[in-house]
Amino acid sequence: GQADLTGAKLDGANLSGADFVQTTLTNADLRGASLRGAHLGQAQVGGALLVGADLAGQNIDDLRAADLTGTPFAPAKTLEVPECAVGSKTTFKATVLDANQRLGDLSGVDLSCQDLTGLKFGITKLNNANLGRAKLSGVQLAQRDLTGASLREAQADGIDLTQADLSRADLRGANFTAASMIQATLAKVDGRGATFDEASLIQAHLEEADFTDASFKGAKLTQVSAEGAVFVRADVTGASSFDDLDGADLTDVKGRPGAQALRWLLLFGGVAVVLLIALILVWRSKGIAREDSILDLAGDVWPPAGGPQTGPPPPGPG
Repeated sequence: GQADLTGAKLDGANLSGADFVQTTLTNADLRGASLRGAHLGQAQVGGALLVGADLAGQNIDDLRAADLTGTPFAPAKTLEVPECAVGSKTTFKATVLDANQRLGDLSGVDLSCQDLTGLKFGITKLNNANLGRAKLSGVQLAQRDLTGASLREAQADGIDLTQADLSRADLRGANFTAASMIQATLAKVDGRGATFDEASLIQAHLEEADFTDASFKGAKLTQVSAEGAVFVRADVTGASSFDDLDGADLTDVKGRPGAQALRWLLLFGGVAVVLLIALILVWRSKGIAREDSILDLAGDVWPPAGGPQTGPPPPGPG
């Protein structure tokens, strides 16, 4: 504790469990070193090299000033989706010795492709973080700050985002099946092609969000505010309270409540009109046929053959 190790060459060293409280590690070389379970509270780590270091049990807040390149806490250089399978990386989870430990401020961190299931994020900030293709099934992120984050193509079924702020987040192609997004803010998100089937978005803020080609089958959309939101070609089959999407672009929406009934009504109405026209034509044709038959019958009696006659017909016999 309180030692001065400025510029020290400690690469590859085993420093597991060491006490570095208030120690100066400025510009120290800790590449490949083991800091597993080490105590770095209030340590000066500005410029320290940590690439390849074992940081299990560490809190990013204690390491923010260090060079975190090549560590599970590395900052996201881009929010683009990398080439990887969903949840294929476990390095971040392995860095956390206790699933309930405080993870610190993860804003701007690259967590793409990481399997994050089972972690307790506490009051962690995740704004501008890259969670592309991360596995977030069932993760608790209620009331968290995810503004500007990328969850593109993430597996987030059952995630709890109640009252979370996802303003301007990239949700393209993500799976939020059965997610809780009650009173969440999704203003200006890019949710094209995302799945929100059976999700609860009660009282959510969807202003100016783009949900083109997204799926909301069976979703709860009660009392949402969606002024300027885009639902072009979105599938809302079975969605509840769809009428609350006032001010949204609903062009070519699929399965809109009432639309199916309207289609059937128009179909039956069209059939009824056709049948009515057919009945009128049949009735008129029968009337014309009857009139012709009466005239034919009268023609057999009067006028007699030979031309038109004037006056009444001659009296019958007797």
